[in-house]
Amino acid sequence: MNNFYAQIENGICVSVSSLAGEVNAPDLVSIAEYDTSLIGKHYANGAFSEPPRVLDDEKAAQMEAIYAEARQRIEAISAQYPEDERRYWPQLEAEAALVAAGGNAADAPLLAAEATAQGRDFSEYAAYIAAKADAFRAHLNAVKAWRTTNATAVQAIDTLEAMDAFSVSVFA
Repeated sequence: MNNFYAQIENGICVSVSSLAGEVNAPDLVSIAEYDTSLIGKHYANGAFSEPPRVLDDEKAAQMEAIYAEARQRIEAISAQYPEDERRYWPQLEAEAALVAAGGNAADAPLLAAEATAQGRDFSEYAAYIAAKADAFRAHLNAVKAWRTTNATAVQAIDTLEAMDAFSVSVFA
């Protein structure tokens, strides 16, 4: 006959065991059956319960969710373009700025090559690249503002009740 035990560390069940013999150890508590749902539960006064909530842990989890959402929103735009193409964005943007300042095809060889390859007017293509860069930067700034607003709100929370009442603002 097997004996079932929950191993308790710092008041939390960290594992369950099925042992052939009876064990008497300070960190093992006898349980009726092999029940892995006890792992992570708080143990006190002979009973298992949900572990006590910790505000800092809940705030950290909410912050991670906010940052993950921000990364996902940025990646949703970036992922539409191959990595090798994205590598040239800074150079294309810099060349488009040179053209906007009065430069010509000699000042913007990558931009000129792409415009030619696509059969597009050089000046119009430079303006197109500048507008795309501005739109992408505006999106990044909007995501950053959303992330900062929500992260600041989470950092200001000082009770579990306030944490329960918190909801992430809608991304506009």
